[in-house]
Amino acid sequence: MLKWALVFVIAICFSSAYAYNISYPAVNFRMDNPPVYCIENPGGIQGDQLVSLTQEAAKSWQDNLVASETKNPQLWKISTKVISAGDSRAGCDYTVSFLDGGQKQLEANTIILGQTVYGQGKIDIFYYKISIPIVFNVILHEIGHSLGLGHYVTDDNDANKQFSSGDKMAPSIMIPVTQRDPTLIKIMPVDVQKVRSIYRSEEHTSELQSPVPISYAVFCLKK
Repeated sequence: MLKWALVFVIAICFSSAYAYNISYPAVNFRMDNPPVYCIENPGGIQGDQLVSLTQEAAKSWQDNLVASETKNPQLWKISTKVISAGDSRAGCDYTVSFLDGGQKQLEANTIILGQTVYGQGKIDIFYYKISIPIVFNVILHEIGHSLGLGHYVTDDNDANKQFSSGDKMAPSIMIPVTQRDPTLIKIMPVDVQKVRSIYRSEEHTSELQSPVPISYAVFCLKK
């Protein structure tokens, strides 16, 4: 199976002018059953906090999806299980791991905060020196990728700046930026509707668009 990665990153970038267009694709992937996220506890008090954050993020996705469902709420059941590093991954659709050795350098001035790897059932969260509220948003974002969501993107850099530094709620949890104010980004109705379009409860079919082999979500900081 092809291994595709979607990563959540911090980047330093500069403004440029483009026509304003928004795209919100699905990736060429879907789960066949309600997902189970196995959370690898890195240990210690902080490890327990990270586990709780992941459980809260999974529940947030479940609650939003269940609230949108009138016929079959069980379709959106999302389960979590806490495991240790050496435990079996049997029954895990995705394993969420926390890495504190410092973020990976993707390219000049670009730091990876999280990545979802299809084919391996893997979500990595790089939480070194990242505030807890932002870590929570990264987990929400990566769970969105695991459900089949691509990025909610605009080709207007000024709009991207507003997503990351404006004083209004971001339009989607899947924007290609992290909000500087972590209270201004959350799962939005457009995200719930997009997941529902991928997993149709009645037909059990999906609206999969062109495959997205690799995609980046960026947080723009102007020097």
